[in-house]
Amino acid sequence: MTGLSWEITAPLLGLAWFAAINAIVSVVSLMLSRRFDDGVHASVWRARRLLAVRLAPAALSITIALILFLPAHVWLEPVRPDERIGVVPMAVAAGALVLLLRSVWRTAAAIRMAYRLSALRAGARTRHATMTLAEVPGLRGIALAGIFRPRILIGTGAREILTPGELDLAIAHERAHHRAWDNLSRTVMQCAPDFFGFSREARRLEALWEAEAECLADAAAVAGSDARATRLASALVKVARLASDEDTWLAGWSTFHHPALLEARVRLLVSDTPVRPARVYRGKTAAAFAVTIVAAAWTAGLPQQIHRLTESLLALLP
Repeated sequence: MTGLSWEITAPLLGLAWFAAINAIVSVVSLMLSRRFDDGVHASVWRARRLLAVRLAPAALSITIALILFLPAHVWLEPVRPDERIGVVPMAVAAGALVLLLRSVWRTAAAIRMAYRLSALRAGARTRHATMTLAEVPGLRGIALAGIFRPRILIGTGAREILTPGELDLAIAHERAHHRAWDNLSRTVMQCAPDFFGFSREARRLEALWEAEAECLADAAAVAGSDARATRLASALVKVARLASDEDTWLAGWSTFHHPALLEARVRLLVSDTPVRPARVYRGKTAAAFAVTIVAAAWTAGLPQQIHRLTESLLALLP
């Protein structure tokens, strides 16, 4: 292939590494996903494992390509005006572009759909701890809308049919989703750039995570109280009947009554072994762990090894 400028080859090779790692980890995630059964366990560790397996291809490929390979390539590779890249690396880089464009498209679609929130005419607004509650006459259910500045939307019908105690529990359920950053997790899974996302197993993992997240939010709301669990189950059934044909919800929102999970949640709430609330996940701990791993990789010389491997592969691949 005709020589390309250094400014072009560096991002192309970064894209090639992104796609290659993504494909490898996607296969691993596909195999690991089959180890999860279809039951609802209401386990915080199961929820985190599901999320980790689902996002592993995108997270690892972005980390290796953007944080390890590209800085090392810029640092170690001499500037050459006519560096040559073969057909195979170019094709792999094209695959990465497809993934990234798909991710951008899905992100843009999510943003467009989120504007539906601004179109809903909210009535009375109140504060509940750190959350804004907005009554929306056009809704027939309850939802946590938004990611970074979320609001709890309460349909007028839902407010009217729920007792004060039931409404408080529904709000507590949505606040638990807010504390766990569940809306962010939903959106990231929907928009993650990975080959794994094209598979049915990825959709199954997302559904399993959703079930765990809803049950964990229920557990946080009832706080181990049998009486609160009974009231929350009653609220779920009432709202589900009211909003049985609701079509306003968005993919990134937390929907209180989630029709597909209603039976499992009610059964768990009224069972003899209620789920205990889990500790709130701390993002700072995960960020510190990620920084530690990246620092250890640089200390061990992994980026330099990736650069040397890249040079060897470019000499071998057509």
